[in-house]
Amino acid sequence: SKTRHLLEQGVRMIVVSLRRASFNPENEKRVRQILDLEYPPHYLGYVPVLLSHQVSRRPEDALRTTAGMLNAYLHGELGRSLYRAEEIIRQQGFRRTLFIVHGNAGIARVSQTRALDTVNSGPAAAMHGAAGMARRLSLPRVIALDIGGTSTEISLIRNGIVPLATQQRIAGLAAGITACRI
Repeated sequence: SKTRHLLEQGVRMIVVSLRRASFNPENEKRVRQILDLEYPPHYLGYVPVLLSHQVSRRPEDALRTTAGMLNAYLHGELGRSLYRAEEIIRQQGFRRTLFIVHGNAGIARVSQTRALDTVNSGPAAAMHGAAGMARRLSLPRVIALDIGGTSTEISLIRNGIVPLATQQRIAGLAAGITACRI
């Protein structure tokens, strides 16, 4: 089968993206069930199966597929790094839940964070901090500047509200996720 060929070639994640899955994810779930039956854990090993509707609920099939592929490409290393960081801070005595900031300025536990969620998360957090200060100081318009190690982002905040973009681009590809407009 094609799945067996992919596994023998060393694939590290399988992405399932079927037409109209954002409206009815049952077919994608069924594909996962079939893969689980045909390839039990001792054969599939640590190769996760990612369903496109779990990454993006966008109705456009191409956007959902791209989001799934980008997440699959980015997620492995990021996931390992986040779990490793969580383990290190636990060893240092930190006993609270570790939350990861997302690009839409939301937060979630490490286990609930997908790689795509973290794109531009630092600038998103900075923008929300600037928006909070703008509200506190009653400033109707604020230009927020976030300077990081590899990038600089500028955002216009009006009336203490951070603008959202419904079409995030990653490496020039439409990712089908909502994030803060930077």
